Amino acid sequence: RVCSFLERVFPACVSGRESHPVQAFASLMEPDTEAQKQEGGIKEHEGTIPEDQPTAPCELRSIFAYFGGGAPVANVLLIFLPLLVLTQAKYEASTNNEFIEWRLDLIDGDLCNMTGTPNPAGSPEAYVKPDGYDKGCRWFPVNKNVPGVDVDYTGVMIFGSVISMILSAICLVTLGPLPDFKTLRFPILMYSTMLWVVMLAIIPAFASTGAWIGPLVLMSVASAAWALSFESCISGYVMVAIWNHADLQPLRTDPNVAASIRELGAVKKEGGVASLKDADAAEKIEEYLRISESLSVRINMIGSLCFISFQFITLLIQVVIVYILEPDEADPKDTLGLRMAVLSVAVVAIPVLALSLFWMKKRRGPEFPTKGSIFLIGARRAIETTKLLYKELPELLLFITGRILVWMTTSALLQTAVLFLEREFAMEGSEIIGMILYYMVIGVLANVTFYMIASTMNSFMKPVCIP
Repeated sequence: RVCSFLERVFPACVSGRESHPVQAFASLMEPDTEAQKQEGGIKEHEGTIPEDQPTAPCELRSIFAYFGGGAPVANVLLIFLPLLVLTQAKYEASTNNEFIEWRLDLIDGDLCNMTGTPNPAGSPEAYVKPDGYDKGCRWFPVNKNVPGVDVDYTGVMIFGSVISMILSAICLVTLGPLPDFKTLRFPILMYSTMLWVVMLAIIPAFASTGAWIGPLVLMSVASAAWALSFESCISGYVMVAIWNHADLQPLRTDPNVAASIRELGAVKKEGGVASLKDADAAEKIEEYLRISESLSVRINMIGSLCFISFQFITLLIQVVIVYILEPDEADPKDTLGLRMAVLSVAVVAIPVLALSLFWMKKRRGPEFPTKGSIFLIGARRAIETTKLLYKELPELLLFITGRILVWMTTSALLQTAVLFLEREFAMEGSEIIGMILYYMVIGVLANVTFYMIASTMNSFMKPVCIP
Protein backbone atom coordinates (compact mmCIF):
# COMPACT_ATOMS: atom_id res chain seq x y z
CA ARG A 1 0.00 0.00 0.00
CA VAL A 2 2.83 2.38 0.83
CA CYS A 3 4.53 1.63 -2.51
CA SER A 4 1.33 2.19 -4.49
CA PHE A 5 0.77 5.48 -2.66
CA LEU A 6 4.31 6.65 -3.42
CA GLU A 7 3.90 5.61 -7.04
CA ARG A 8 0.93 7.97 -7.32
CA VAL A 9 2.66 10.83 -5.45
CA PHE A 10 6.10 10.48 -7.09
CA PRO A 11 5.45 8.97 -10.53
CA ALA A 12 8.60 10.48 -12.04
CA CYS A 13 10.77 9.06 -9.30
CA VAL A 14 9.20 5.61 -9.21
CA SER A 15 9.91 4.95 -12.87
CA GLY A 16 13.23 3.16 -12.93
CA ARG A 17 13.69 2.99 -9.17
CA GLU A 18 15.51 0.13 -7.54
CA SER A 19 13.25 -2.88 -7.13
CA HIS A 20 12.60 -4.65 -3.85
CA PRO A 21 16.04 -4.83 -2.13
CA VAL A 22 16.21 -8.61 -1.77
CA GLN A 23 14.83 -9.22 -5.26
CA ALA A 24 17.18 -6.60 -6.68
CA PHE A 25 20.17 -8.22 -5.02
CA ALA A 26 19.21 -11.67 -6.29
CA SER A 27 18.50 -10.55 -9.84
CA LEU A 28 21.51 -8.28 -10.16
CA MET A 29 23.90 -11.01 -9.07
CA GLU A 30 22.72 -13.37 -11.79
CA PRO A 31 25.36 -13.67 -14.54
CA ASP A 32 24.49 -12.85 -18.12
CA THR A 33 23.82 -15.74 -20.45
CA GLU A 34 25.81 -16.06 -23.65
CA ALA A 35 22.73 -15.16 -25.70
CA GLN A 36 22.18 -11.99 -23.71
CA LYS A 37 25.82 -11.00 -24.07
CA GLN A 38 25.64 -11.48 -27.86
CA GLU A 39 22.40 -9.51 -28.13
CA GLY A 40 23.29 -6.48 -26.07
CA GLY A 41 26.41 -6.92 -24.08
CA ILE A 42 25.29 -5.86 -20.61
CA LYS A 43 22.03 -7.31 -19.39
CA GLU A 44 19.60 -4.58 -18.40
CA HIS A 45 16.98 -5.30 -15.76
CA GLU A 46 13.53 -3.83 -15.63
CA GLY A 47 13.63 -0.19 -14.61
CA THR A 48 17.26 0.50 -15.43
CA ILE A 49 17.81 4.06 -16.61
CA PRO A 50 19.62 4.45 -19.94
CA GLU A 51 23.07 5.94 -19.63
CA ASP A 52 22.18 9.12 -21.49
CA GLN A 53 19.07 10.02 -19.44
CA PRO A 54 19.64 13.17 -17.36
CA THR A 55 19.73 12.95 -13.60
CA ALA A 56 16.20 13.07 -12.23
CA PRO A 57 15.38 15.51 -9.38
CA CYS A 58 14.45 12.57 -7.17
CA GLU A 59 17.95 11.14 -7.60
CA LEU A 60 19.43 14.30 -6.10
CA ARG A 61 16.79 14.25 -3.37
CA SER A 62 17.73 10.67 -2.56
CA ILE A 63 21.38 11.71 -2.10
CA PHE A 64 20.52 14.70 0.07
CA ALA A 65 18.05 12.62 2.09
CA TYR A 66 20.73 9.99 2.69
CA PHE A 67 23.22 12.61 3.88
CA GLY A 68 20.56 13.96 6.24
CA GLY A 69 19.30 10.60 7.49
CA GLY A 70 22.78 9.28 8.24
CA ALA A 71 24.15 12.47 9.81
CA PRO A 72 22.82 11.94 13.38
CA VAL A 73 25.02 8.84 13.68
CA ALA A 74 27.98 11.17 14.11
CA ASN A 75 26.38 12.42 17.35
CA VAL A 76 26.12 8.88 18.63
CA LEU A 77 29.61 7.74 17.64
CA LEU A 78 31.37 10.85 18.92
CA ILE A 79 29.29 11.85 21.95
CA PHE A 80 26.61 9.55 23.32
CA LEU A 81 28.17 6.13 22.87
CA PRO A 82 31.50 7.22 24.44
CA LEU A 83 29.55 8.69 27.35
CA LEU A 84 27.46 5.53 27.68
CA VAL A 85 30.45 3.17 27.69
CA LEU A 86 32.44 5.48 29.95
CA THR A 87 29.59 5.78 32.46
CA GLN A 88 29.11 2.02 32.61
CA ALA A 89 32.84 1.28 32.84
CA LYS A 90 33.34 3.95 35.53
CA TYR A 91 30.59 2.47 37.68
CA GLU A 92 32.11 -0.99 37.28
CA ALA A 93 35.48 0.40 38.42
CA SER A 94 33.79 1.83 41.50
CA THR A 95 32.65 -1.69 42.51
CA ASN A 96 36.24 -2.66 43.32
CA ASN A 97 37.04 -3.24 46.99
CA GLU A 98 38.56 0.25 47.26
CA PHE A 99 35.16 1.79 46.35
CA ILE A 100 35.16 5.60 45.73
CA GLU A 101 36.51 8.85 47.12
CA TRP A 102 35.27 12.43 46.94
CA ARG A 103 37.60 15.08 45.47
CA LEU A 104 37.22 18.78 44.80
CA ASP A 105 36.48 19.51 41.11
CA LEU A 106 39.22 17.34 39.55
CA ILE A 107 40.24 13.71 39.53
CA ASP A 108 43.52 14.80 41.20
CA GLY A 109 41.91 17.58 43.24
CA ASP A 110 42.05 17.93 47.00
CA LEU A 111 40.16 15.37 49.05
CA CYS A 112 36.90 16.81 50.29
CA ASN A 113 37.07 17.67 54.02
CA MET A 114 40.65 16.38 53.91
CA THR A 115 39.44 12.77 53.85
CA GLY A 116 37.17 12.27 50.83
CA THR A 117 35.39 9.50 52.73
CA PRO A 118 32.16 8.33 51.05
CA ASN A 119 29.00 6.97 52.58
CA PRO A 120 29.18 3.24 53.41
CA ALA A 121 29.41 1.01 50.33
CA GLY A 122 26.23 -0.97 49.71
CA SER A 123 23.98 1.54 51.45
CA PRO A 124 21.14 3.26 49.53
CA GLU A 125 23.09 6.54 49.70
CA ALA A 126 26.50 5.08 48.81
CA TYR A 127 26.95 7.49 45.88
CA VAL A 128 25.21 10.47 47.48
CA LYS A 129 27.45 13.36 48.50
CA PRO A 130 28.02 13.22 52.27
CA ASP A 131 26.77 16.11 54.40
CA GLY A 132 29.19 18.99 54.81
CA TYR A 133 31.04 18.42 51.52
CA ASP A 134 31.64 21.37 49.21
CA LYS A 135 29.37 21.88 46.19
CA GLY A 136 32.26 21.15 43.82
CA CYS A 137 33.01 17.74 45.30
CA ARG A 138 32.63 14.81 42.91
CA TRP A 139 33.19 11.09 43.35
CA PHE A 140 35.88 9.08 41.55
CA PRO A 141 36.80 5.38 41.77
CA VAL A 142 39.84 4.78 43.93
CA ASN A 143 40.91 1.86 41.75
CA LYS A 144 40.24 3.05 38.20
CA ASN A 145 40.68 -0.33 36.49
CA VAL A 146 37.57 -2.12 35.25
CA PRO A 147 37.16 -5.52 36.96
CA GLY A 148 37.90 -8.46 34.71
CA VAL A 149 40.02 -6.62 32.14
CA ASP A 150 42.35 -4.65 34.43
CA VAL A 151 42.22 -1.60 32.14
CA ASP A 152 41.54 2.00 33.13
CA TYR A 153 37.87 2.81 32.51
CA THR A 154 38.83 5.64 30.11
CA GLY A 155 41.28 3.37 28.28
CA VAL A 156 38.44 0.96 27.53
CA MET A 157 36.77 3.60 25.36
CA ILE A 158 40.04 4.59 23.70
CA PHE A 159 40.72 0.96 22.72
CA GLY A 160 37.19 0.79 21.29
CA SER A 161 37.78 3.91 19.19
CA VAL A 162 41.02 2.49 17.79
CA ILE A 163 39.28 -0.76 16.85
CA SER A 164 36.47 1.20 15.18
CA MET A 165 38.98 3.16 13.10
CA ILE A 166 40.82 0.00 12.02
CA LEU A 167 37.57 -1.75 11.01
CA SER A 168 36.43 1.33 9.08
CA ALA A 169 39.76 1.52 7.23
CA ILE A 170 39.61 -2.17 6.28
CA CYS A 171 36.03 -1.86 5.01
CA LEU A 172 36.76 1.27 3.00
CA VAL A 173 39.85 -0.22 1.35
CA THR A 174 38.38 -3.65 0.53
CA LEU A 175 34.70 -2.83 -0.06
CA GLY A 176 34.71 0.93 -0.69
CA PRO A 177 35.58 0.74 -4.42
CA LEU A 178 32.96 -1.95 -5.17
CA PRO A 179 29.96 0.43 -5.62
CA ASP A 180 31.61 1.39 -8.93
CA PHE A 181 30.20 -1.90 -10.25
CA LYS A 182 26.55 -1.90 -11.28
CA THR A 183 25.67 -5.20 -9.63
CA LEU A 184 27.04 -4.21 -6.21
CA ARG A 185 26.12 -0.54 -6.05
CA PHE A 186 22.70 -0.76 -4.40
CA PRO A 187 23.17 -3.98 -2.37
CA ILE A 188 26.27 -2.64 -0.58
CA LEU A 189 24.54 0.65 0.20
CA MET A 190 21.38 -1.05 1.44
CA TYR A 191 22.95 -3.80 3.54
CA SER A 192 25.59 -1.56 5.14
CA THR A 193 22.81 0.90 6.04
CA MET A 194 20.66 -1.85 7.50
CA LEU A 195 23.63 -3.08 9.54
CA TRP A 196 24.40 0.16 11.33
CA VAL A 197 20.72 0.96 11.90
CA VAL A 198 20.19 -2.45 13.53
CA MET A 199 23.34 -2.06 15.63
CA LEU A 200 22.19 1.31 16.98
CA ALA A 201 18.71 -0.07 17.68
CA ILE A 202 20.19 -2.96 19.72
CA ILE A 203 22.60 -0.89 21.86
CA PRO A 204 19.89 0.59 24.17
CA ALA A 205 19.07 -2.95 25.33
CA PHE A 206 22.36 -3.09 27.28
CA ALA A 207 21.12 -1.50 30.48
CA SER A 208 23.45 -3.38 32.85
CA THR A 209 26.75 -1.65 33.56
CA GLY A 210 28.46 -5.05 33.55
CA ALA A 211 27.56 -5.42 29.86
CA TRP A 212 29.64 -2.39 28.80
CA ILE A 213 31.53 -4.49 26.26
CA GLY A 214 28.30 -5.02 24.27
CA PRO A 215 27.83 -1.34 23.30
CA LEU A 216 31.58 -1.11 22.65
CA VAL A 217 31.56 -4.00 20.14
CA LEU A 218 28.34 -2.84 18.46
CA MET A 219 29.77 0.68 18.22
CA SER A 220 32.82 -0.63 16.34
CA VAL A 221 30.67 -2.56 13.86
CA ALA A 222 28.21 0.31 13.40
CA SER A 223 31.04 2.78 12.82
CA ALA A 224 32.57 0.64 10.05
CA ALA A 225 29.17 0.02 8.41
CA TRP A 226 28.30 3.73 8.58
CA ALA A 227 31.57 4.73 6.92
CA LEU A 228 31.05 2.12 4.18
CA SER A 229 27.46 3.20 3.53
CA PHE A 230 28.46 6.84 3.04
CA GLU A 231 31.32 5.82 0.79
CA SER A 232 28.85 3.74 -1.24
CA CYS A 233 26.48 6.69 -1.56
CA ILE A 234 29.23 9.05 -2.68
CA SER A 235 31.08 6.78 -5.12
CA GLY A 236 28.01 4.90 -6.34
CA TYR A 237 25.44 7.69 -6.66
CA VAL A 238 26.87 11.19 -6.19
CA MET A 239 29.41 10.79 -8.99
CA VAL A 240 26.81 9.20 -11.25
CA ALA A 241 24.40 12.08 -10.56
CA ILE A 242 27.08 14.60 -11.55
CA TRP A 243 28.05 12.65 -14.67
CA ASN A 244 24.42 12.45 -15.89
CA HIS A 245 23.37 15.94 -14.85
CA ALA A 246 21.28 17.84 -17.40
CA ASP A 247 23.77 20.72 -17.49
CA LEU A 248 26.41 18.34 -18.88
CA GLN A 249 24.19 16.46 -21.32
CA PRO A 250 24.70 18.72 -24.39
CA LEU A 251 28.48 18.48 -24.03
CA ARG A 252 28.76 14.86 -22.93
CA THR A 253 26.58 13.58 -25.78
CA ASP A 254 28.56 15.55 -28.37
CA PRO A 255 30.58 12.90 -30.32
CA ASN A 256 33.53 15.25 -30.75
CA VAL A 257 33.64 16.05 -27.03
CA ALA A 258 33.35 12.36 -26.10
CA ALA A 259 36.28 11.56 -28.37
CA SER A 260 38.24 14.47 -26.94
CA ILE A 261 37.60 13.25 -23.40
CA ARG A 262 39.14 9.91 -24.31
CA GLU A 263 42.02 11.70 -26.00
CA LEU A 264 42.47 13.92 -22.95
CA GLY A 265 42.94 10.85 -20.80
CA ALA A 266 45.97 9.93 -22.89
CA VAL A 267 47.42 13.43 -22.91
CA LYS A 268 50.43 14.06 -20.72
CA LYS A 269 49.76 16.14 -17.66
CA GLU A 270 52.09 18.92 -18.82
CA GLY A 271 50.12 19.39 -22.00
CA GLY A 272 46.68 19.57 -20.44
CA VAL A 273 43.66 20.51 -22.49
CA ALA A 274 45.69 22.83 -24.68
CA SER A 275 47.49 19.85 -26.22
CA LEU A 276 44.32 18.59 -27.89
CA LYS A 277 44.53 18.85 -31.65
CA ASP A 278 40.96 20.13 -32.15
CA ALA A 279 40.79 23.72 -30.83
CA ASP A 280 36.96 23.71 -30.79
CA ALA A 281 36.92 20.45 -28.86
CA ALA A 282 39.49 21.82 -26.43
CA GLU A 283 37.23 24.80 -25.76
CA LYS A 284 34.28 22.50 -25.16
CA ILE A 285 36.38 20.34 -22.87
CA GLU A 286 37.23 23.43 -20.83
CA GLU A 287 33.52 24.19 -20.58
CA TYR A 288 32.79 20.56 -19.67
CA LEU A 289 35.38 20.59 -16.87
CA ARG A 290 34.12 23.93 -15.58
CA ILE A 291 30.48 22.77 -15.41
CA SER A 292 31.30 19.38 -13.88
CA GLU A 293 33.50 21.10 -11.31
CA SER A 294 30.72 23.54 -10.44
CA LEU A 295 28.14 20.73 -10.15
CA SER A 296 30.45 18.73 -7.92
CA VAL A 297 30.93 21.68 -5.58
CA ARG A 298 27.22 22.53 -5.49
CA ILE A 299 25.98 18.99 -4.87
CA ASN A 300 28.60 18.30 -2.20
CA MET A 301 27.96 21.58 -0.44
CA ILE A 302 24.19 21.01 -0.34
CA GLY A 303 24.85 17.49 0.90
CA SER A 304 27.09 18.89 3.65
CA LEU A 305 24.41 21.39 4.65
CA CYS A 306 21.84 18.59 4.86
CA PHE A 307 24.29 16.56 6.94
CA ILE A 308 25.06 19.20 9.55
CA SER A 309 21.45 20.48 9.66
CA PHE A 310 20.01 17.03 10.43
CA GLN A 311 22.87 16.44 12.86
CA PHE A 312 22.04 19.64 14.71
CA ILE A 313 18.26 19.05 14.80
CA THR A 314 18.74 15.52 16.10
CA LEU A 315 21.22 16.76 18.69
CA LEU A 316 18.57 19.13 20.02
CA ILE A 317 16.18 16.18 20.42
CA GLN A 318 18.88 14.13 22.12
CA VAL A 319 19.72 16.96 24.52
CA VAL A 320 16.06 17.16 25.58
CA ILE A 321 15.96 13.39 26.10
CA VAL A 322 19.11 13.39 28.23
CA TYR A 323 17.88 16.29 30.38
CA ILE A 324 14.44 14.74 30.93
CA LEU A 325 15.89 11.33 31.80
CA GLU A 326 18.82 12.63 33.84
CA PRO A 327 19.77 9.99 36.44
CA ASP A 328 19.29 10.48 40.16
CA GLU A 329 22.42 11.23 42.20
CA ALA A 330 21.94 8.06 44.21
CA ASP A 331 21.84 5.87 41.10
CA PRO A 332 24.85 6.66 38.84
CA LYS A 333 24.47 3.39 36.94
CA ASP A 334 21.20 4.66 35.41
CA THR A 335 21.98 5.23 31.72
CA LEU A 336 18.42 5.39 30.38
CA GLY A 337 18.84 8.94 29.05
CA LEU A 338 21.99 8.10 27.09
CA ARG A 339 20.52 4.86 25.76
CA MET A 340 17.34 6.60 24.58
CA ALA A 341 19.48 9.27 22.90
CA VAL A 342 21.17 6.50 20.92
CA LEU A 343 17.82 4.92 20.04
CA SER A 344 16.44 8.26 18.82
CA VAL A 345 18.97 8.21 15.97
CA ALA A 346 17.59 4.93 14.65
CA VAL A 347 14.03 6.28 14.97
CA VAL A 348 14.92 9.41 12.98
CA ALA A 349 17.10 7.62 10.41
CA ILE A 350 14.76 4.78 9.43
CA PRO A 351 12.00 6.82 7.67
CA VAL A 352 14.44 9.27 6.04
CA LEU A 353 16.77 6.55 4.75
CA ALA A 354 13.84 4.39 3.62
CA LEU A 355 12.60 7.28 1.49
CA SER A 356 16.12 7.89 0.20
CA LEU A 357 16.57 4.25 -0.85
CA PHE A 358 13.12 4.29 -2.44
CA TRP A 359 14.17 7.24 -4.61
CA MET A 360 17.42 5.58 -5.67
CA LYS A 361 17.56 4.68 -9.36
CA LYS A 362 19.57 2.16 -11.30
CA ARG A 363 22.24 3.29 -13.67
CA ARG A 364 24.36 1.30 -16.03
CA GLY A 365 27.86 0.48 -14.97
CA PRO A 366 30.56 -2.14 -15.37
CA GLU A 367 29.74 -5.70 -14.39
CA PHE A 368 31.57 -7.21 -11.43
CA PRO A 369 34.32 -9.62 -12.53
CA THR A 370 33.32 -13.25 -12.21
CA LYS A 371 36.81 -14.31 -11.12
CA GLY A 372 38.76 -13.31 -8.03
CA SER A 373 37.99 -12.56 -4.39
CA ILE A 374 35.59 -9.68 -3.80
CA PHE A 375 37.92 -8.28 -1.12
CA LEU A 376 41.08 -8.55 -3.23
CA ILE A 377 39.40 -6.94 -6.23
CA GLY A 378 38.24 -4.03 -4.06
CA ALA A 379 41.66 -3.57 -2.46
CA ARG A 380 43.46 -3.76 -5.81
CA ARG A 381 41.04 -1.23 -7.31
CA ALA A 382 41.64 1.15 -4.38
CA ILE A 383 45.42 0.89 -4.79
CA GLU A 384 45.30 1.39 -8.55
CA THR A 385 42.97 4.38 -8.19
CA THR A 386 45.34 5.97 -5.68
CA LYS A 387 48.27 5.44 -8.06
CA LEU A 388 46.31 6.94 -10.94
CA LEU A 389 45.34 10.00 -8.87
CA TYR A 390 48.94 10.46 -7.75
CA LYS A 391 50.13 10.35 -11.36
CA GLU A 392 47.41 12.31 -13.15
CA LEU A 393 45.58 14.40 -10.51
CA PRO A 394 47.88 14.94 -7.51
CA GLU A 395 45.92 18.04 -6.42
CA LEU A 396 42.70 15.99 -6.17
CA LEU A 397 44.50 13.28 -4.21
CA LEU A 398 45.83 15.95 -1.87
CA PHE A 399 42.33 17.36 -1.43
CA ILE A 400 40.83 13.93 -0.68
CA THR A 401 43.61 13.14 1.79
CA GLY A 402 43.07 16.49 3.45
CA ARG A 403 39.33 15.86 3.83
CA ILE A 404 40.03 12.47 5.42
CA LEU A 405 42.58 13.91 7.83
CA VAL A 406 40.30 16.81 8.77
CA TRP A 407 37.44 14.41 9.55
CA MET A 408 39.70 12.10 11.55
CA THR A 409 41.23 15.00 13.49
CA THR A 410 37.88 16.65 14.22
CA SER A 411 36.36 13.35 15.35
CA ALA A 412 39.35 12.55 17.56
CA LEU A 413 39.32 16.01 19.15
CA LEU A 414 35.59 15.92 19.85
CA GLN A 415 35.67 12.43 21.30
CA THR A 416 38.79 13.21 23.33
CA ALA A 417 37.10 16.32 24.72
CA VAL A 418 34.10 14.25 25.83
CA LEU A 419 36.34 11.66 27.53
CA PHE A 420 38.54 14.32 29.13
CA LEU A 421 35.64 16.31 30.59
CA GLU A 422 34.03 13.21 32.05
CA ARG A 423 37.23 11.75 33.46
CA GLU A 424 39.00 14.85 34.78
CA PHE A 425 35.94 16.81 35.96
CA ALA A 426 33.40 13.98 36.45
CA MET A 427 30.94 16.03 34.39
CA GLU A 428 27.59 14.41 33.71
CA GLY A 429 26.22 13.83 30.24
CA SER A 430 23.79 16.75 30.43
CA GLU A 431 26.65 19.14 31.28
CA ILE A 432 28.92 17.94 28.46
CA ILE A 433 26.17 17.92 25.84
CA GLY A 434 25.40 21.57 26.57
CA MET A 435 28.94 22.48 25.56
CA ILE A 436 28.74 20.30 22.43
CA LEU A 437 25.46 21.99 21.48
CA TYR A 438 27.19 25.37 21.53
CA TYR A 439 29.88 23.94 19.26
CA MET A 440 27.22 22.65 16.82
CA VAL A 441 25.41 26.03 16.70
CA ILE A 442 28.66 27.70 15.64
CA GLY A 443 29.21 24.93 13.07
CA VAL A 444 25.77 25.32 11.49
CA LEU A 445 26.08 29.10 11.24
CA ALA A 446 29.57 28.79 9.77
CA ASN A 447 28.44 26.28 7.13
CA VAL A 448 25.41 28.33 6.08
CA THR A 449 27.51 31.50 5.86
CA PHE A 450 30.23 29.73 3.89
CA TYR A 451 27.69 28.31 1.42
CA MET A 452 26.14 31.75 0.86
CA ILE A 453 29.57 33.29 0.20
CA ALA A 454 30.86 30.45 -1.98
CA SER A 455 27.70 30.40 -4.10
CA THR A 456 28.53 33.90 -5.32
CA MET A 457 32.01 32.90 -6.49
CA ASN A 458 32.91 31.60 -9.90
CA SER A 459 33.66 27.92 -10.48
CA PHE A 460 37.40 28.52 -10.33
CA MET A 461 37.33 29.99 -6.82
CA LYS A 462 34.94 27.47 -5.24
CA PRO A 463 37.34 24.54 -5.16
CA VAL A 464 40.02 26.82 -3.77
CA CYS A 465 37.79 27.78 -0.81
CA ILE A 466 36.53 24.30 0.06
CA PRO A 467 39.75 22.90 1.62
